[in-house]
Amino acid sequence: MERFLLIDPLAMILRSDVYVRLHLPDPPPIEILEQEIQAAVQQMSHEQIGQTLERVRSLATFAQTAERVIVDAQRSAKAA
Repeated sequence: MERFLLIDPLAMILRSDVYVRLHLPDPPPIEILEQEIQAAVQQMSHEQIGQTLERVRSLATFAQTAERVIVDAQRSAKAA
């Protein structure tokens, strides 16, 4: 049985770092996410960092609330 391998044409025209970023899982691995956040924070003013931190905390509260509602719904469905 013959096997053929295909070369992604994007791999031939994009820089390696760009190609890799396009093919990382979404969201990216935590290590990549951490590096990207660190790089972004280094370019922010103290005011921007404060605003960003407030937004992150708001999103964390939203995520916790969503998780609680989903878990409660799952428990209710199992009990029924």
